[in-house]
Amino acid sequence: MLDKTGGIYSVEIVPEKRGGGYGRLLLQDLVAVARKRKLTRLYLWVKATNTPARRLYTRVGFEETGTYYPKCLEPDFAVTMELIL
Repeated sequence: MLDKTGGIYSVEIVPEKRGGGYGRLLLQDLVAVARKRKLTRLYLWVKATNTPARRLYTRVGFEETGTYYPKCLEPDFAVTMELIL
């Protein structure tokens, strides 16, 4: 069976709309589309210090799977996350 993986590259909610549930709704829609397209998993990475985003991804069902050190975040790092569909 072929692994059909999707990646979420960037999600951002404008500051004045944060906390209104828009991020959760957007992620739920992305997950629904992934399931409709018969993907087997979704992955993403998020800056380790972005606690609100990490909490949101966890609530939607993503699990932390490791760390990632992209050059664009130096000297910080990111947490990799995955959702098995």
